[in-house]
Amino acid sequence: MVSAAEASLGPFYLGTFQLFLSFRFGIHWQQVFDYYRLFPQDRLFTKAAVAVVFFVGSVHTACSVYTV
Repeated sequence: MVSAAEASLGPFYLGTFQLFLSFRFGIHWQQVFDYYRLFPQDRLFTKAAVAVVFFVGSVHTACSVYTV
């Protein structure tokens, strides 16, 4: 039988995971925003690569949050 402490740790871990993902997504968004603001003269290829990485990271975060 599962004890009360063990049963209550699952939601705690999932909530902590969600909080960590949200925090990490915010940092990622801020870095992308700063990049486009501070380096407008970069090549189009570099800007596109940053956009693709941001998109993939956003999809990963969304899927992880949806799964939990």
